[in-house]
Amino acid sequence: MIIAAAARPPGPALAVALARAGARVVALDPDADALGAIATHVPERIETLTLDPSDRTALARLSGAWGDTHIDLVINLMPLNLPVDINAQMRGLTVLVRHSARGLIRGQGGFVTLAARPTDALALMGQGLVAALGAGTTALNTALNPRGVRFYTVTVPSDAPEVAHDLLVQLAQTPRLHLRGGQHDLD
Repeated sequence: MIIAAAARPPGPALAVALARAGARVVALDPDADALGAIATHVPERIETLTLDPSDRTALARLSGAWGDTHIDLVINLMPLNLPVDINAQMRGLTVLVRHSARGLIRGQGGFVTLAARPTDALALMGQGLVAALGAGTTALNTALNPRGVRFYTVTVPSDAPEVAHDLLVQLAQTPRLHLRGGQHDLD
C-alpha cells in the first residue's frame, strides 16, 4: 500500500493505523523528518521514501524497482497540499498512476485521491480542482477498470481531512470492497 504526500494529515494517522492492522505501508513525501516520525510507530511495517510523489524521474526509478509487485491500494493525499494548483495536481496524479498502474493491475487494486472540498463557493481554484479530479477519476476508471483497477475521488471539507480516515482504513483492509466508482463526498 502506498500513501503519497503521507506527511499531510490524515497521512500519519492513516499510515500508523494501517501498519498496526498488518499492512505494509510505503509512505512517500518530500519531508524526511515527518516521514521518520511516522515510521517510528511501526518501523517493521512502514517504509519511507523521501521524494515528491509527483516527481516523474524518481517514480520511474521506483516503478522499475517494484516491477510486477502487486499493489492493493494507492492513497493520494497530494491534493490536500495548499496552495491549490490544478495543473500541478493533475500532473502529479498522472505521474503517480502511470508508475503504479502495473502493480495495481497485478493486485487488482484501488487508487483513492483525497481532495479538500472548499466551503467557500467562490474558492474557484479549489472547486475547479475537485471537478478536474472527478473528471480524471472517470477517465481512469474507463481506461483501467476493465483491467481490475478501481479509482475513487473522496472529497472532504477543507478544514477536516481526517473525516476520511475510517473510509480509507476500510478500503485498505478490504481490498475487494467495491464502492460505486467515481466521486464520494464526505461531511
